[in-house]
Amino acid sequence: MTETPLYRAARALMKSQSGVDDFDALDDEMQKGLLDDVRAVLAAVREPSEAMWDAGFEIYPKYQEEHWQAMIDAALAE
Repeated sequence: MTETPLYRAARALMKSQSGVDDFDALDDEMQKGLLDDVRAVLAAVREPSEAMWDAGFEIYPKYQEEHWQAMIDAALAE
């Protein structure tokens, strides 16, 4: 199974914190803690900045803030 962005982010967070990329070796509680941290970060970036808005609009003139939010919400639900 392909890892979701949520799991890839948790794996990256673990590696940045410990220098080790062995997420699967962690117990369930540690994995949950990292996933919760990633969810908190994604929730914090749910509202796009002006630069993000401009970038989205530049490549897709019908871009709406709701597009970005829907993608973040989908990542949070995985």
